[in-house]
Amino acid sequence: MIDDCLDRGNSNSTINKHLSVLIHILGMASREWRDDNGQSWLGETPKIKLLEKTNVDGHPLTKGQEKELFSNLLGKDLIEPCSFILQTGLRSSTVYNLRWENEVTIPELGLSVFDLPKGFPGLKNNRPHRVVLNTVAKDIIDRQRGLHEEFVFS
Repeated sequence: MIDDCLDRGNSNSTINKHLSVLIHILGMASREWRDDNGQSWLGETPKIKLLEKTNVDGHPLTKGQEKELFSNLLGKDLIEPCSFILQTGLRSSTVYNLRWENEVTIPELGLSVFDLPKGFPGLKNNRPHRVVLNTVAKDIIDRQRGLHEEFVFS
């Protein structure tokens, strides 16, 4: 299992999460769960050693780094929606289905939000969701105005 996870590019922390679940199940099988005769499923819990934690020094991209990365990886038509995804945390299927009709302006606060109804594509748990825009996301939305009649990103 560890080799398979490493081959897929998982970090030691991710692999340790999987191993912790396995350790818990094996512990239950040896201490808690019983068969019809009252015997534990396992005589003893096998020892599984977690992997050494690896520290990854990361940092947020600067706006310049983000722009350079996107311009090298994406077509120009994908830069704005991908930046919006980073700013809002929305899934791409949600972003590509955003409609202007979902935008709600709150004039007394000087901002707009997107109210997404239950069943909107890509929403987690299929529950309604309100997307509050930070200044960067709002700027992206403002640049999209007038480009398409129905969809925010076309």
